[in-house]
Amino acid sequence: MPELSGCIILYTRDSSHYPAFRARITALGGTTYHLPLMATVPQPLSAADRTILDSSDTLVFTSAAAVQHLLAQYRLCGQQTIAIGTATAAALPYPPNRCAPPPYNSEALLTDWQPHGARIALIAAPEGRQMLAETLSKNNTVRTIYPYRRTNPSTHYPSALPIPHIITIASQQTLDYLLAIVPQEKRKLLKCRTCIAAISERVAQYAEKQGFHTHIHAEKAGETEQIAAICRWWQTVESNSGATP
Repeated sequence: MPELSGCIILYTRDSSHYPAFRARITALGGTTYHLPLMATVPQPLSAADRTILDSSDTLVFTSAAAVQHLLAQYRLCGQQTIAIGTATAAALPYPPNRCAPPPYNSEALLTDWQPHGARIALIAAPEGRQMLAETLSKNNTVRTIYPYRRTNPSTHYPSALPIPHIITIASQQTLDYLLAIVPQEKRKLLKCRTCIAAISERVAQYAEKQGFHTHIHAEKAGETEQIAAICRWWQTVESNSGATP
């Protein structure tokens, strides 16, 4: 029997990522639905932003979207580049000077990289990577540049959607966007019956704080690892459901 036979998964990343995810889950016997909960909108750089970028010796990119939206408006001029993960590194026009090691998150980067006296521009979305900025600011001059912002492309939770076994969540803000559009009664049901498959341990912990009874997380920040975690969890669920009381 396929690993995910009978499993219903609600996918919340944007449409560009969904077909590949759906194909992988379908091959494993699962069923997917799509509710995009995160989109990015460019924000114009100000003259002050450009001055900060020009005077920085290090640019820290927190996501592939950060790379794409900055480079659409600004030409790199010899700064050292740091990527938070492999997808972010791949979005750069040339390999970064440093990439966070597994599990490709802020904590891993800070363990691997402790600069002192650097002039750092952190390229992020508003409200993103605050811990990273605060930690780097202890020994460096850190300014954050916001070449884009995040929005929720879904205005409501479709009433026809079945209650999924799993909802994939890639960030704390994605979960906030979900909770903002789900009617209260269905929100209670999701928190009790649905497992949050988070991209990281930090996001899984946030899901717990928001009241979700069940949550899992990928060992590394990537969909391959996220799917592996889903498969492990579903096999456990199926084994327990078939156990003799």
